[in-house]
Amino acid sequence: MNVPLKIGTGCIGPHDVLVSLHDTDFRRCCSRLLRLPTSTSAQIAGVISGTTFAAPNHLQISVLAGSKERPVSVSLFADGELVGTDRIAPYGFDFLYSAEKATGLSAELEFSDGEVLVTEPVALLPKPRAPPGPSVRILVRANSQLEFTIPTEVGQSYALESAGSFDSAGGFWKAEWTTPGDGTEFTVRLPIDEAGYRFFRVRAESESRQK
Repeated sequence: MNVPLKIGTGCIGPHDVLVSLHDTDFRRCCSRLLRLPTSTSAQIAGVISGTTFAAPNHLQISVLAGSKERPVSVSLFADGELVGTDRIAPYGFDFLYSAEKATGLSAELEFSDGEVLVTEPVALLPKPRAPPGPSVRILVRANSQLEFTIPTEVGQSYALESAGSFDSAGGFWKAEWTTPGDGTEFTVRLPIDEAGYRFFRVRAESESRQK
């Protein structure tokens, strides 16, 4: 007996396959409905997970879908918050990375049959900030004192130095005050008559370099 195999979709659906077994008179004796997967994979492109970025930064994000059909919509999320939705391929987003903290990007792809595919998350990391350069605020007090206020950072050591000339040929820089930084502001006061006509500077150095 010849048993032909007939595969057809008919009006069942674009992702449904009807497998039927017929006898020689083509009278259907049995059949089974199989559903093909609408999608296989999807990923966020344009950035590599774990890359550091300075903030703020405009990033061009695209979403690639390896699927049997195009999704009807693609939505981008940052830490669970909706960034935007694109319904026209190629699916892309202009994302403003403005937070100075780790941010997770993910995308949701929705298909015509209601299936939703979620991509693997992509991590954006903030670029470490360099410690600010040394600075000083100088006030002349009524009690004939110069007041130096110096902001400090942890991991840096600071020195208030003075010299009789601005260039090195006119003398050397003498440390008037030194301290390790702790993230607070330090205040140093010097009598004006002792300061004289001198130049002052603040020097900062990493404590790790001193070891």
